[in-house]
Amino acid sequence: MEREYDLPPDAFIPRIEDFCASFLHGVTKHLCARVQRAMEYLRDQEVWADGIRPTLVVSGGVACNEYIRSKLGIVCDAYEYDIKIPPPKLCTDNGIMIAWNGVERWRVGAGMTTDYDSVTFVGKVCSTMRSVCVEQLRRVSEDPFFLTFFFSSVSPNARQVVSGGVACNEYIRSKLGIVCDAYEYDIKIPPPKLCTDNGIMIAWNGVERWRVGAGMTTDYDSVTFVGKSPIGTSEADEVEKKQIKCSWVKL
Repeated sequence: MEREYDLPPDAFIPRIEDFCASFLHGVTKHLCARVQRAMEYLRDQEVWADGIRPTLVVSGGVACNEYIRSKLGIVCDAYEYDIKIPPPKLCTDNGIMIAWNGVERWRVGAGMTTDYDSVTFVGKVCSTMRSVCVEQLRRVSEDPFFLTFFFSSVSPNARQVVSGGVACNEYIRSKLGIVCDAYEYDIKIPPPKLCTDNGIMIAWNGVERWRVGAGMTTDYDSVTFVGKSPIGTSEADEVEKKQIKCSWVKL
C-alpha cells in the first residue's frame, strides 16, 4: 500500500482503521482455526469422558483483545466448551505465566538442565541486534563486572526502551528507572494501555526482518510452528498425521 499510494517511510496509509481491522480479523480466523482443529482432534481421541464439558482457558496479552475473545467464544459454543478468560487487567504481563510454567516443568523434571552452556538464548529482537545481545549475555555470565563496563562505554545519550506486557508492571517500570538514572540513560515506556498486546511488536519485527532479508522464506512447508514453552508432550505430529478436515465455524 505504501507503493500504491507513493507514501514516504513511516507515513500512515489511507484508511488505516480498515487495514488494522482486516489484519485483526485474519489473525483471529487463524487462531480460531487452530483451536477448532485441536477440538476436533481431542474429540477424535475421545479424551473427554461422557458427561464432561471441556473448558478452554485463554490467557496472555492476546486475551486482552475483545474481538479475539468474542470469536473464540463462538468456537467454544459450537463445540460445547466452557471458556475461561481472565479480565483484561490480569492479561497484561506474561512474567507470572512464564514463572508458573517454569515451576510446573521443574516439578515434573521436563526440559530442566544444569548444563547452562547447552542453553541457547534467543531474544525478542530484530536479527541485526540478536548476535550482539547474545554475545553480551554470554560475557556477563562469565564476568559479572562486564555489565558495568558495557553500560559505561556506550553513548552518553543512550536510551532504554521498555515495551511489551512486562512494561505494564509499575514495579518493574520503577526499578528499571532507577537503573537508568544510575547510568544516565533516558527511559521510554509506553502507557500501560499500549503494552497489552505483543502482536504489533511481532509484526514490526517481521517488517524489519523483511527489509534486511533475514530469515525470510517462501517455502512455507519448511516452517515449524512451536508453542511458547509447551508443557508435557507435543501432539503436533499426531495432529498432522490425522489430516483433520474441519467444517469451519462461521465467525
